[in-house]
Amino acid sequence: MLRSLVGSEMCIRDRQYRESRMAELLDQQKREKFGQLFQVKQDEYVKQITEASQELGATPVFVHLYQDYIPECKLLNECWRELARRHKHIKFVCIRSTDANADFPDSALPTQLVYLNGIVADRTVGFKSHGGDPFTPDGLEWLYAQKGWCQTELEEDPFERVTMHVLAKKHNKTLRNRVGYDSEDSD
Repeated sequence: MLRSLVGSEMCIRDRQYRESRMAELLDQQKREKFGQLFQVKQDEYVKQITEASQELGATPVFVHLYQDYIPECKLLNECWRELARRHKHIKFVCIRSTDANADFPDSALPTQLVYLNGIVADRTVGFKSHGGDPFTPDGLEWLYAQKGWCQTELEEDPFERVTMHVLAKKHNKTLRNRVGYDSEDSD
């Protein structure tokens, strides 16, 4: 008799655990519905971006205005493909700049828009304000986490140790003839 009571209680706990776990998995599946970089056309902009950001509320929709022939745009698309895989609950979208606005200048590319609750909450043009060259998925994830748009497992800024000397060396340039360099100092 005692065995059947214990067995019955275990069956109840097992069933409750399974039901709870299934509910968690379904909830996760609902939240993690994106997982890729979506290409959007002009006629889809309102539905796929503005309306989607209203439905998602505090979860951002990232929009990249780009052109294929601009290297920084290709790099940003690559970074966002990786970030979309990491953050499946966030919608990452790209649209050709001329599809979004026929007169959009190439000099303003890449342009990143962040929509929250149906409005543009942030705009970054040309990525010079994000440290310019280089940017990586980790660097962008760190930046987005600092702004509260996503979570990150990174413990420190991936570019914290990048100095002007490191960047100059990467590009085979010297800092000698730059503004602020004291030419009387010796190496």
